Amino acid sequence: MDANVFDMDQEEDMSTRAARKEDAEELARLNEHDRRKRRRRMMMMTLESMAAEKRRKKGVPVYCGVRSCVNTTETLAQKG
Repeated sequence: MDANVFDMDQEEDMSTRAARKEDAEELARLNEHDRRKRRRRMMMMTLESMAAEKRRKKGVPVYCGVRSCVNTTETLAQKG
């Protein structure tokens, strides 16, 4: 009877270790996904900023962040 209890405890320990390992792998995968997502977001913001700067230099209307608002460089200069 003691052998059965020992085997059950050992089996529980193994399954607990396996579950912890799976959780750690999943957490690592999610962290990597979040890191890549932040990197892409930063790259997009940089590209957006560079494009807006290029438009400002050419005098092309610039998107100001509000869907209904498109301003020229003159109005942007007056704002701030």
